[in-house]
Amino acid sequence: MASRLRAAKHWLLLLDFDGTLAPIGREYQSAELHPAVRPILGKLAGRRRAEVYVISGRPLAYLRRMIDVPGVHLLGVHGWERSGVPAPARARHRLLRIKRRLERSIPRVPGIEIEDKGMALAIHYRSARPADVRSARQAMMAILERLQSRVRLLEGRKIWELLPPFIDGKGATARRLLAEHQNEWLVICAGDDASDEAAFGVIRGGVTIHVGSPADTRARFWLRDPDEVRLFLERLENLIA
Repeated sequence: MASRLRAAKHWLLLLDFDGTLAPIGREYQSAELHPAVRPILGKLAGRRRAEVYVISGRPLAYLRRMIDVPGVHLLGVHGWERSGVPAPARARHRLLRIKRRLERSIPRVPGIEIEDKGMALAIHYRSARPADVRSARQAMMAILERLQSRVRLLEGRKIWELLPPFIDGKGATARRLLAEHQNEWLVICAGDDASDEAAFGVIRGGVTIHVGSPADTRARFWLRDPDEVRLFLERLENLIA
């Protein structure tokens, strides 16, 4: 692996945030970048032959607060939200209507929260009781059945996300970035959730890394947690210095 990394002419890093660069917290608002990760990202982004992207389900505004690193490209809402791209007003209004339905239908109990991401809605249930999770899912699915595919459901780690159909996800984002960077770039992609599997699936010949407990994944490699991701990035920065 080290010899392959050294031999590459350019490096394209595609990194998830929650569960990859930042530990998963009990509450969805609690994810924070480890202090040691920020300077490593800055060094990698400063390499003339490297580009660093953080592609997350989080909104772009949140990523900007959490990752204030010059040179690191931030893509929110699974890669769709990026600087200068306006949000379609019609889709936004539809999501607001859906949000109001969810707020009326899903029981207001501890551990279940609805997050408005602008162009997506997320229902978090990290610390909810199993019975409350079942009730919330039943209420959500009843609403989705009435919507007749005007939004799609993306299920992740203790989260359900409702997305407009035009948000294709991390697979489409990875495909676009690969097309922009051609064949001389070695792609290194790391993520921990179901949305990252779509990106792993379109990367051929790159370094794909599943983060977390061993799982059925399309990734070729595995790291245990964000601490191991940090160590990997440190060694990568030394290799390509």
